[in-house]
Amino acid sequence: MPTASRPWRRNSTFGSGFRVPLCREKRAVWRARLDLARRAGRITPLAAEVGRALLTRLAVDGRCDPALATIAADAGASVRSVQRAVAALCSCGLLTWTRRLVRTGWRAAQTSNAYVLTVGDPPAWPAARCGGQPDRQTRRPDSSAAQTTTWQPPPEADREAARSALAAVRASRAATIARLLTGGRATARR
Repeated sequence: MPTASRPWRRNSTFGSGFRVPLCREKRAVWRARLDLARRAGRITPLAAEVGRALLTRLAVDGRCDPALATIAADAGASVRSVQRAVAALCSCGLLTWTRRLVRTGWRAAQTSNAYVLTVGDPPAWPAARCGGQPDRQTRRPDSSAAQTTTWQPPPEADREAARSALAAVRASRAATIARLLTGGRATARR
């Protein structure tokens, strides 16, 4: 009778796991997205510190598989706090991870996690409520589709009004500079 394959946990793989190398520009983009998520209140400052610790542990070939205790030592936090921070980074779309498994005899054991820092399109986040403080929400979050806003260019009339306002400011400043250069006194406007 053939043996059925054992169902492993979701997000687990045998071997080294996924590797996505990041060049200098992609690292800068990821760091900026991390900072934006922290400023928007999507992640805590500790989660941002954990993200920076993962970024420093990312190898040139894309390998990033430090133990949770190593990340905790780098970020100055407990292992449980690092687990919560990794979950928060995953929910923001900044990070994905898989469990790395190895065979030891007749059983499989987890060695570590393989982390992948994602630099794709930023996820569509719902609008933050209560000043971006998630623990002060007064209503349940809307479970419908995320509210996304797309940038629309301003109408041509608004653009023309802005151009004429900038031209007036430029002319005013040029006249002030001309008066100063010819020795006349310019009135100080602020």
